[in-house]
Parts: sequence; structure tokens; C-alpha cells
Amino acid sequence: MIKNTLNVQKQIEDLRNENRSSLESAVDKMSKKVFTLDSNLLRPKGYEEELPPAFGAEGLESVVGDLKKQIESLKSELKTIS
Repeated sequence: MIKNTLNVQKQIEDLRNENRSSLESAVDKMSKKVFTLDSNLLRPKGYEEELPPAFGAEGLESVVGDLKKQIESLKSELKTIS
């Protein structure tokens, strides 16, 4: 029973890693395409672009909170399996 639980946990971790890798790859591709499009656009002389603020602390806290909820959910699933 414990072996099954560990196997399920490993499968979950493998899926998480695979999903993260896919997301990183997609973001990299999108970033390259955006950069290419941006470099092809013409801007008037003296134009300065205002960059939006980077990923803020509020957004980061939200992501961390969501991850904590997912971890708790996975823990409860493992308890029901074992």
C-alpha cells in the first residue's frame, strides 16, 4: 500500500515537472515571437515605451496560495488512497 502511494506521488511529480517544462517551452517560444514582432515594428523618433510593472508581490502571493491549496489537496488524496 505504501509502495502504491509512493508510485502515485512519483507520477504526480513527474506530471508536474512535465507540465512545467511544457509551460516554460511555450513561454520561451511566445517570447521569441513577440520579440521578433516588436523588432519589426517602426516607432517614431524619440518614442519611449513605458514598461508595465513586473510581476507584483500580490500576484506572487496568489500563486503561492494556490500552490499550497494544491499541495493540501494532493495530501488528502494520498491519505484516501493509503
